[in-house]
Amino acid sequence: MLRAQIEKLSDSQIAKYEEGVVWLLTQLAHQTENASLQGEFESNDMVAIKIFQYIFDRSIEALYYVIKGEDPSNIVFDLNEVGDYYELSIPIDLQMTINNVVPRIVGIASNLYQFMEEEGYMKLPLAKWMYFYMYASSFLAMNFLLEQDLTDK
Repeated sequence: MLRAQIEKLSDSQIAKYEEGVVWLLTQLAHQTENASLQGEFESNDMVAIKIFQYIFDRSIEALYYVIKGEDPSNIVFDLNEVGDYYELSIPIDLQMTINNVVPRIVGIASNLYQFMEEEGYMKLPLAKWMYFYMYASSFLAMNFLLEQDLTDK
């Protein structure tokens, strides 16, 4: 990570991805808050880190489809999958590249969670701070994918 961008996005690709991410993360953040209010979600660092990794993975999958000119609308973002096995519909070599950076992603997620906790973000409603947390994951995923050479994938 932190290499030069290889892939470039057109303005329409950026807009499509950004529009989808903002809408989707807002929905997921509210889902999380509703689940919390019903006692189905426990807000802690381990759960948040799993959500961060899940959003990272699914965001890469969605952006991969956008870059390839395919419709990403069939990609499922379901927080019930967090912590369970889920399979991304991307080439295996890209999946292996993602698997290799999982420890770094977990470290980033943990550091971000700790920062947000120390700075008082957790005092905000869950949907608000969770949105920012997931958005950071999606943004990291976008930059990660743009650093990959997708020409043969």
